[in-house]
Amino acid sequence: MAKEITKEQKAFKKEEEKEEYKQAWRKMKPKLDELRSKLINVINATKDARKEVSCQEDIIKSV
Repeated sequence: MAKEITKEQKAFKKEEEKEEYKQAWRKMKPKLDELRSKLINVINATKDARKEVSCQEDIIKSV
C-alpha cells in the first residue's frame, strides 16, 4: 500500500512539474519571439551591410 501511495505521489509530482513547465513556457514564449525577431533583423541588416560594402568595393575597383 505504501508503494502505491508513493507511485501516486510521484505521478502527481510529475504532472505538477509538467504544468509548471507549461506555465513557464507560456510566460517566456512572447519574449523569445521578440528576441527571435530582433535577431532576424540583425542578421538581415548584416547581410544588407555586406552587400553595400561589396558594391562600394566594386565601385572603388572600377575607378
